[in-house]
Amino acid sequence: MMFAAPSISPTVSVPAGYLVVLGAVVIAWAALILLMLRGLELRTALRAVMVANLGAAVAVAAFSTVGAAVFVALSVLAIAADIALFAGSQAFALRRMRLGR
Repeated sequence: MMFAAPSISPTVSVPAGYLVVLGAVVIAWAALILLMLRGLELRTALRAVMVANLGAAVAVAAFSTVGAAVFVALSVLAIAADIALFAGSQAFALRRMRLGR
């Protein structure tokens, strides 16, 4: 990500430094998920990830409206939809776990 940030930056109208920080945050989030899976009950970890994914979907959708090119905006919206659907699947899994199925 750090090497791609300067070339991606003009396309999405975001400074390269922000993209590098975003990449670092994604890596930290992945590490946190691994730690949660080791230390928390699965249901609690799923809830935490679901809430974070819903927030990420909103943030990505909001970012796409700030002035990116049309195709980039559509790509970002597609990613937001993917994140939201994943969060929905987690909610479904939590509901099934609660019902004992």
